[in-house]
Order: sequence, then structure tokens, then C-alpha cells
Amino acid sequence: MPKRHISVQKQPPHPYRIEWDPLHLPAEFPFVGGRVTVQGDNPITMLHVHDCLEVGYCFDGRGVFVIEDKVFPFSAGDVSVINNHEMHLAQSVPGTVSHWTWLIMDPVRLVGFLPQGDSEALRFDSLCGPKFVNLMTARDQPEIIAVTRQLIEESTHQRPGYQTAIRALVWQLMVLLHRLPAGGHRTARNAQERKVFQAAARANLGRIGAALEHLARHCAEPIAIPALAALCHTSVTNFRRLFRQATGLSPHQYLTHLRLQMASTLLAGTDRKILDISQAVGYETLSSFNRHFLHAFGMAPRQWRQGRVAPSK
Repeated sequence: MPKRHISVQKQPPHPYRIEWDPLHLPAEFPFVGGRVTVQGDNPITMLHVHDCLEVGYCFDGRGVFVIEDKVFPFSAGDVSVINNHEMHLAQSVPGTVSHWTWLIMDPVRLVGFLPQGDSEALRFDSLCGPKFVNLMTARDQPEIIAVTRQLIEESTHQRPGYQTAIRALVWQLMVLLHRLPAGGHRTARNAQERKVFQAAARANLGRIGAALEHLARHCAEPIAIPALAALCHTSVTNFRRLFRQATGLSPHQYLTHLRLQMASTLLAGTDRKILDISQAVGYETLSSFNRHFLHAFGMAPRQWRQGRVAPSK
């Protein structure tokens, strides 16, 4: 079935589009995974959203994940968790690739039953929002990383009884995920309120989608607010208002965040000089880069790099 595109505005005739990418899981065993895929360094040009739960494991490489208005650096050994509400796309560090395995599942249909009182344990619609951290590291969430690796092992080798093992592991994974802080969806009183909340958030992001795309593709370049507003076909004043409503940040704050997250992946994963990294992510002076990095991470870039151990090759 061809992918369907959701237009987020009617005018002009070439609006920014969000790609709705439904994944058709087998009815008898709604779980797919195990194959290793390559994530390139192509610029982030379109966000997409699935209709199920997507869990990814990064085998090697580094880059950034853009999930709605959130930006997370990723590296080898990290796990991503993205539900059916959040638009997302990954990009490896320029000039490199990363290798991932994606586990696609519908936990409710997969497990099929729950003890009385545990009806919410397999639901994944609340695993999202501004407070939900979609990228997890072995340092912060070792149990989630371990269960994900076991799921990859079972789905790859498919030894006798693997489907039962996967069901048990998915149940365990969902319990662990529900223990994490979640976002605004969890505060909605009922399903209708969640739909309204999701529609409003999606509309706000959609209206500034062209600006988000431009910032992701040109994060190392200077930006002009009037040009971003023009991409979104609105006035500068209205654009600033829409951008802050959608992301909680000003355009310049969002760009700074994007640049610093990319810089952190380069600091941790390469031996490039700090000056070169600062220039690669768009800073004209090293002093400005150091000041912004210190404010965001609580330490200087050199100290931050020394505290990170690059994965063995």
C-alpha cells in the first residue's frame, strides 16, 4: 500500500507534509524485527509517524534523533522508543552512517491478555510528550537496554519457543517503560481529551514544519527569522508565537539546542579539534561555542569529552 501524506495546511499548494507511514503487522503475531538497517547522514527533510510502537537499537555510529520538537543525540548501544503519536526522523553525523535494528510491535495484540487491574500495562499511547525521554542509554536505563537486546536475539535467531519468549520480553519491556516519566498525554482524563491534545500539538508543529525542516537541514548556517516566517507563509510576529507554542522555545533557542546536540555527538564520537567542531555546527567563534555549551551541559566541551568513553571499534 502506498504511503499516505497528511497535509498540515491547505495553502499554499506545496505545504510542508508529515508522512503517515502505517506498518502492517501480521495479525497472528504483530511483531517484526531483527534486520539491521543503515541510517545515513541525509538531511532531515520530512518527519513521519507510524501506527504502532517502534523500538530501535543502535549498533554503531552517532547522530541526532528529531522527535517532534525534541532533539536527542544517539550513539552505539542506545535504544529509541517512539509511539504512534510522535513524528520523528534520525540523522547520522555528517559523513558517517549508523546501523540500527528496529522492533515494530503492537503490545496489546501481541500479548493478548492481562491480569485484572493491569489493563494499562501494555498501552503505549502515553509514552510520549515533552517530558518523555525517547532515547535511552545503558548508563541511565540498563534494564531497558538489556531487554531490547534480548528481543533482538530472539527475533533474529527464532529458536523453538521464540514467540513465547518475545511475548514475555515485550511485557517486561512495557512494564519498564511505564515506570519512566511520561508527558502530557498521561494527564488527559479520557480518550477524547487525548485526541484533542494530540490534534492541537500536531497542528502547531505542522504550521511551523517548514521552519523545523529548514533548521534541521541548515543548522550550521546563519538563520533569518523573516525567511523562516516566509517558509511558513505567515508574519514574523505570528511565526514567533507559533514556534514558541509548538516547541516551547524561540527559533534561535531551538537552533542552539540542535547545534549543541550535534556538537555533543562529534565530541564523544570523534577526535576532531573542538574548534573544528564548533565551526562545523555553525559557531563563528570558539568562545561563543564554549559559553553556550557550558550553559547547556554544565561543563566545558573539553571536560564533557573527557567524561565520555567512545565505544570500541
